[in-house]
Amino acid sequence: MSTVQDILDHALRLQPSERATIASQLLASLPDDLEVSESGIESAWADEANHRLAEYRAGRGRAVEWNEALSQVRDALPTGKSS
Repeated sequence: MSTVQDILDHALRLQPSERATIASQLLASLPDDLEVSESGIESAWADEANHRLAEYRAGRGRAVEWNEALSQVRDALPTGKSS
């Protein structure tokens, strides 16, 4: 059986959009009464945004129009959760 660290190591090798999908679905799966540190989430997203910007500026990323990004997110969501 995989350990949490094995799963995390594998997930961190995924593309940023795939990691975002997993993160979103994991957060959505948490019970409403579970306290999640907002500052930790904001810090992680800020780090990810800075990483993506650096990748883009280095020519290793591409800009995506809003409509295309929204379509990708909706396609990645389980059926019935895109509205």
